[in-house]
Amino acid sequence: MRKYFLILLCFLYSCDIFETRSPEEPDQSPVVFLPATSVEVLMQNFLNSVKYKSLQNYSECFIGDGKFNFIPAQDAFATYQSIFQNWSFTDEQRSFKSIISAVSGENTIFLNFEKSQYQYISPDSIIYTANYEINLPVVQPLNLEKYNGKILLTISQTNDGTYKIVRWSDFQTSNDTIYPSWSILKARYYN
Repeated sequence: MRKYFLILLCFLYSCDIFETRSPEEPDQSPVVFLPATSVEVLMQNFLNSVKYKSLQNYSECFIGDGKFNFIPAQDAFATYQSIFQNWSFTDEQRSFKSIISAVSGENTIFLNFEKSQYQYISPDSIIYTANYEINLPVVQPLNLEKYNGKILLTISQTNDGTYKIVRWSDFQTSNDTIYPSWSILKARYYN
């Protein structure tokens, strides 16, 4: 018995099992999600969650709980009416999850807002409008998909003092028929 114990002890000692390991570096994730105590912080969280493909952070930007409403661009609704008929917060998450899984490797999604404006309707409700451009580096086929349009977000302050997106209206830009809208992107990757 003692012989087996010595063999086991020699084996364990030779495997460096009792050695301390080097400490790991802290997580250096580029995704920073701050409590959305202002609409500006909410919009930065939204941009970062799309760019760095963070489903959890993306979901935190929306009201959820059956209160979220998405109104697709007219061309997308005409083509994908069955998908958009009863669009819910769960559908929003499902579509975004599919989009980020289609992006190749460590690539990020390019999202840019231009001509952005805030319209304050009431102390706790704001409308954000902007023209957008999305470049999506997808795996199959290996290319870059581009989407353009106009976004109109209704943002409300919740009971805990943070801001969330309550309603999202998407529009195809009238002068750009080459690139589809964000609604088409959502429908293409809805599965």
